[in-house]
Amino acid sequence: HDFSTQHGGYTSAAVTVAIRIETGYPLAALDMVYVHPPMARRDGQPLRRTQAHQAIHGTQYQRWSRHYTAANPWIAGVDGLERHILSIEEWFRREMPLCA
Repeated sequence: HDFSTQHGGYTSAAVTVAIRIETGYPLAALDMVYVHPPMARRDGQPLRRTQAHQAIHGTQYQRWSRHYTAANPWIAGVDGLERHILSIEEWFRREMPLCA
């Protein structure tokens, strides 16, 4: 709850985030993030890969489809929830170009 979106360019300054803990975690990578209320850019530009929604305990969350890659891999046995939260903060920052 009250997770900062890191940028005034979003319609929400803070959201509730949900993280799906996969079977096999922490060896299995965490993936994506779900936010409520849905986030949007104040300038009207679309947010990439955020069109899907997921019901969680009766509330509709916006799914941010983000994944670890070969260039930025999940390191089994080393990475955990803390790294995923840092990644979420980075995903939110990266969606907003640097602006005044």
